Amino acid sequence: MNLLENTELYRTYGAHPAGEGWSFRVYAPSAREAALAGDFNRWQPVPMERQGSDWVLTVSDARPGDCYKYVITGADGQVRWKADPYGTYAQLRPDTASRLFDVSGFRWHDDVWRERRRETPLTEGPLNIYEVHCGSWQRGEDGAFLNYRRLADRLAPYVRSMGYNAVELLPVTEYPLDDSWGYQCVGYFAPTSRYGDPHDFMYLVDRLHRAGLAVILDWVPAHFCKDAHGLIDFDGTSLYEYGDPLKREHESWGTRVFDFGKDDVRSFLLSSARWWLEEYHIDGLRVDAVASMLYLDYNRRDGEWMPNRHGGRENLEAVAFLRERLAAAGIQSEVEANAVREEDWANNWKKYFKPLPVGERLLICPSWETADNPDHRAVLSIDPGMAFGTGGHDTTRLVLETLDESSANAAYELTFLFAGVCSFIYVVFIRRQKLIARQEAPKYIGAAFETAGQFAYIYAIGDKAHVALAAPIISAYCVASVVWSRIFLKEKLSLKHYASILLVVAGIVILGILDI
Repeated sequence: MNLLENTELYRTYGAHPAGEGWSFRVYAPSAREAALAGDFNRWQPVPMERQGSDWVLTVSDARPGDCYKYVITGADGQVRWKADPYGTYAQLRPDTASRLFDVSGFRWHDDVWRERRRETPLTEGPLNIYEVHCGSWQRGEDGAFLNYRRLADRLAPYVRSMGYNAVELLPVTEYPLDDSWGYQCVGYFAPTSRYGDPHDFMYLVDRLHRAGLAVILDWVPAHFCKDAHGLIDFDGTSLYEYGDPLKREHESWGTRVFDFGKDDVRSFLLSSARWWLEEYHIDGLRVDAVASMLYLDYNRRDGEWMPNRHGGRENLEAVAFLRERLAAAGIQSEVEANAVREEDWANNWKKYFKPLPVGERLLICPSWETADNPDHRAVLSIDPGMAFGTGGHDTTRLVLETLDESSANAAYELTFLFAGVCSFIYVVFIRRQKLIARQEAPKYIGAAFETAGQFAYIYAIGDKAHVALAAPIISAYCVASVVWSRIFLKEKLSLKHYASILLVVAGIVILGILDI
């Protein structure tokens, strides 16, 4: 496949209405045979016709709501019953078949929202994001899941009344296991049937938009679950996953890793991204588990991974997918961003993720903490450069422009300059006056570095107004600490004590305001 021409594969593959019936097309280049079975033929497999790497069939008796699977005789001779990789609707778990559904025909009412988005991108103001798992935010009186429509009617007014302007939905791409919360997907084009059908999910997005709320969807292109009906060994070969055993699996997660070096895999993933952005009016995608994509040694011991051609641990194919292929695939005007930890940006990633041309913006944001690891995240958005911050159900983060190479270097140099001065004052002057215990000195040094780092970051991106505002606040804090110690704690403070506090204030003010 030619990646440049195939970011809308959902228009070709999968099941589509065709006259009085439905047409089916599945990609299985190494399959010996392929057949189709479903409600429309009483689950008796009917052979499909090979067309190059594809297998096709038109069924006149198929009707919306019918369940179906592809019966693939793989290159290894094994017969596998597979759900449709491009299926738009699925049976409710534990059943695993795809279902016929025509997603067209939904009547949207979010024209005002979309026009407002075109005129005033979300990047021009702060994003206050409310994170939601559809299955646990609220339940019905009987403990059952709310469907998408009932959830929409409860969620939209609540989130709006709380002052948020965006909702982030944990993955709704179809998944087998409730406990995974959707982070181990099997259907990259189907909203999970746990809460309704595709039109019900469209209603949820539409309702949130009409309430003035952006909708951001968690999206998982890093790996997929190993359930037999899914993508694993699809045509008897490693069609979607890496064939290399040193890259193929995340054993601790029990998942297979997408092969980012294959054009057809990248096309599949990019088509999935475009599907949600265009067909479901999603405003942005939060990319999960990016660290596992970027690092070949992620959660692997020595001997379980192989360095790249440069001898490094970066997965160059994943880097190319995240940074270059998104633009090359024609999503450039809609999707641009990659988030990496600041320390890795300075040391490693700035050589891969270069500043975008004038008129486009690449953003970075801090690590998004998860339950098991501080992870990298990437953000894909219809508006160039939408990014958002650290995790949690109640998330508030201003959007910041990325540091270019010179600014990034300046940030780290200034961090150590600020921290060095503050630490010197803390330890040499204050410690000499025995105002802090020896064992507490590291705590004060750590606080100095943390404060200095914040100043350096703001300073490096040119927002000196914030530094000028912060310096008096820090100064006031220092003065308040003196007053508290003298009046309330009844401590006798020497002239040298006051002098040391003034040195702290002077250091912060001078370094923060002057253009050094």
